[in-house]
Amino acid sequence: MSHFFSTNPVSQIYPQFCGEKGQLGFVVSTPGIGKSTLCTLIGLESLLSAYMVLHISINNPQQAVRVRYEQSLGHILEAESVTESVEVRKALESQRLIHAVIGRSCSMPYVQEKILLFKELLEFVPDIVIIDGLDQDWNDEQIKRWKQIATEHDCMVWISTASSVPKTVSHVLKLTEDNQNVLLQHHETRIPLAPTTLLCKTGPHLSTDEVTLFSGGTMGAEAFFGQTAERFGVRDINFTFEGHEQKRSVNASLLSAKELNVGATSLSYVSRVLNRTWTRTENLQKVVQVLWHIVSHADQVFVVGTIQPDNTVHGGTGWSVELAKRWHKPVWVFDQTKEDWFHWTGTNWISDKPRITARNIAGSGTRFLNHAGKQAIVNLFRDSFNQSI
Repeated sequence: MSHFFSTNPVSQIYPQFCGEKGQLGFVVSTPGIGKSTLCTLIGLESLLSAYMVLHISINNPQQAVRVRYEQSLGHILEAESVTESVEVRKALESQRLIHAVIGRSCSMPYVQEKILLFKELLEFVPDIVIIDGLDQDWNDEQIKRWKQIATEHDCMVWISTASSVPKTVSHVLKLTEDNQNVLLQHHETRIPLAPTTLLCKTGPHLSTDEVTLFSGGTMGAEAFFGQTAERFGVRDINFTFEGHEQKRSVNASLLSAKELNVGATSLSYVSRVLNRTWTRTENLQKVVQVLWHIVSHADQVFVVGTIQPDNTVHGGTGWSVELAKRWHKPVWVFDQTKEDWFHWTGTNWISDKPRITARNIAGSGTRFLNHAGKQAIVNLFRDSFNQSI
């Protein structure tokens, strides 16, 4: 079972974070903004991706946490216009264990002890451990000690705290208030959230003049992405290099040799990842480097092509998909043979209708764009901005 909800900010930032076993992540904010709600959204994303979740609450009783799950799920289903299914309910009940720690110290040995106890008595083996409300002085030594839980039990541990964490921690979701909005920050990505529910503000809250499309302007999908973006009022930037044949040269951004080298990747590595062999040419190497720049600038990636049985995408554009996977960026592929959009969950592709919810997006794909592919690109912009052309 696997679900993707575009209104869940966790889906936007960590579409495959559940697979990062052995890692330690933090939810950080001052009191009262919504750390517990964001922890619940992490739990929901994990449960709906078929992971086992142990949710440890330090400040709230078990029933209060259960109610929060019910409320957050209800808000998501309402926002997505989805009817709750028996499958969703079964996942919540059978794959989640809530444990409250009120009036007691929640030390690392205590958590270790509980995980082992639940494994022995309940045969409950968590993939995700959420510890909500653990405030202490965090330093590199503390981080190292708490990460032992993740490595020893082969799970990912999320801790919410009002304390600052060292900059060496890579998995940090930070909540801040901005006037009437809440902002979720992860590295350079900032997503405006609705107060209370902490769901993404989508649809009319994101206008076309706030969005930038990054592409390469080559024949086929890239050129059509740019043309469609322009028709809807979305700015597009097309990366290129000397000698690069562009079908669409509007807003061309010429990459220098130094800039290209930033995205240098050996063709042998690319061939190994995509399970295919290409002629080794300087031009192909530069195309791979351009794809690196396109994906690195985007917070959502949209590709038109063909998904292979090994889950890679046919052709050179498949490298942009692999980059998106490895950088934990939401990525969708319109498969022209199946005439349907698919979203990568972290383990497999699922049929899913995409929507533009980020300010920076990438558009790439096959040079042999057919009518279905063109219509899919047009529908993506039309449905995202609720307008026609």
